[in-house]
Amino acid sequence: MNITLATNVSLIDAACIISVFPHWLNVFGTLISEFLVVLDLTPVEGRIAEQNRGRASSQEKLKQSLEDFAKKDSRVRWVEVLSQGAASEAVLKKWFGDKKLVRCQTGTPILPMVYSISESRSDRVLRLDCDMVFTASDWVKSGLQKMAETKVDLVSAPRMGVWSESTETLSSRALIFNKKQLEDEKLPIKAWELDPLRKMHRWFQRRSSWLPFEQMLQKEIELKKLAILSSDSRGGVSMHLGPRQIFDEYDIDWVIAKFEKGEIPQSQIDRGWDFIPEAWGLTKKSLPLKSECI
Repeated sequence: MNITLATNVSLIDAACIISVFPHWLNVFGTLISEFLVVLDLTPVEGRIAEQNRGRASSQEKLKQSLEDFAKKDSRVRWVEVLSQGAASEAVLKKWFGDKKLVRCQTGTPILPMVYSISESRSDRVLRLDCDMVFTASDWVKSGLQKMAETKVDLVSAPRMGVWSESTETLSSRALIFNKKQLEDEKLPIKAWELDPLRKMHRWFQRRSSWLPFEQMLQKEIELKKLAILSSDSRGGVSMHLGPRQIFDEYDIDWVIAKFEKGEIPQSQIDRGWDFIPEAWGLTKKSLPLKSECI
């Protein structure tokens, strides 16, 4: 199957990708023709920087981890992305025309995300945030089939717990992109910004005024310029692990292993797809306690 699994990581994501990447190999390994990691070397900023103060790893440590992944599996490839340079400018021009945008107004990445899609060697791209875990891969197979049958642009991953497609906003945490169709027919899209008042406020703070990438996609969908379908949760569900400090505070490798097996506490399912430590019987700096799983 010709599909790339692509992600982007910054220097605050070292512990996260070290734990999650082997899980992806387990869950998606037989489907994926290429595993691509885009290393974002631009310092984090905004809310993301405030939440992760003092958590950045060294470039050397993270690069060595990525190199180790590549040595273990020939499908793994990693590249660097910089906020300046011909390669980044070409990708931004393809996606947003003459707009130059690296991060959104809260500090979440935009350039690294679209770079990971454009740099992929496959026509279909499973783009994941590096803190997403899954119980199965059948939803990817069904998503690719939907793309072939309907020429849809995006397929979203099934979320854990009860949620409504009509009330929940799009999330870019886990999406399949019809890359070739987007590049041939849909790009560039509009680079959406905050309203004028908030844009001025961000300008005084010397911060970006761009909306997050997922909100830009949502606006294009609402204007019917892009089409999206959701995957069936019978093909597996996803969970968002969340803030990077949880990798310091809890036994996340144990959680990932349990989730991969489908051994999920009912209280976690009831509370949705964001990881809740208490639902797993975890307390800070502790080993797992007994919890009721299904």
